[in-house]
Amino acid sequence: MHRRRVLAAAGTLAATAAAGCLTGSPASDTTDRETPDPPKTETTTDTPAVPLSVSLDRYQPGVVAMTSPDSIGDRGALFLDIDGDDAPARTDFRFRFDGSSYVPVDPDDVRLWRAYGNREDAYGVDGRDGWLLFDLPDSGAAADARLSWPGGEWTPTRSLRERLAAGFDFSVDYDFPETVEHGERPTVSLAVTNDADAPARYLAALNRAGPRVAHAPIETISFVLDPGETRTWTYEDDYFESDDVDESEVGDGDPDMTYYVDSASENREFQVRIV
Repeated sequence: MHRRRVLAAAGTLAATAAAGCLTGSPASDTTDRETPDPPKTETTTDTPAVPLSVSLDRYQPGVVAMTSPDSIGDRGALFLDIDGDDAPARTDFRFRFDGSSYVPVDPDDVRLWRAYGNREDAYGVDGRDGWLLFDLPDSGAAADARLSWPGGEWTPTRSLRERLAAGFDFSVDYDFPETVEHGERPTVSLAVTNDADAPARYLAALNRAGPRVAHAPIETISFVLDPGETRTWTYEDDYFESDDVDESEVGDGDPDMTYYVDSASENREFQVRIV
């Protein structure tokens, strides 16, 4: 059992990994979706009002992204869903937070795992609706937080502003086996505790190297925790069956595979021997 305190950051982080083969599917749960305040509009002589529907898709310490041709990793962090007629271009949006203004991230710049094979869900790719992604600091003053565009603005709900201000603070217990019986499937688990004062989403990417594969994305770890809540995530690696390993390699004392857990603030690896 390994224990490591994780202070997750929502800044731009990209884990590096070796090449391998793609598996799995994009994460798509929206358990932290909430109803936003009604959109606000600003009207000036030169800019007509442009009302849009804005809602929280998710706020999390990172997003799972392709970090090599066939690996997944983690970087930050706020998704908003936009819908409306005559909406502006993606580059016209700004998110105000902690005294600074942030532009949306280009989906092509981060090779998002959730958009793998389904990129048209991003705003402006296939019409003027979809999600926008903003990279934000891990915490800061959120009283003035708002999304603006030519002709209007949207103020986040109080609960989202509280989450933006609080940031992320997780404790994680890792349980990865040092050995696995020949012919059995490894089971791995993480016990995650939200030590912050607001609900928060824990997010990490699980990759594996070996046996008989250079590197492969395995699973996205993603769930929302209330303050003080602990949740255990368990995964049986059915992609690999240890009877595929050559008999001569079993019990030789050398690691036969390595699991990599990439989260917003740390990357961990765990070696497993087949016996």
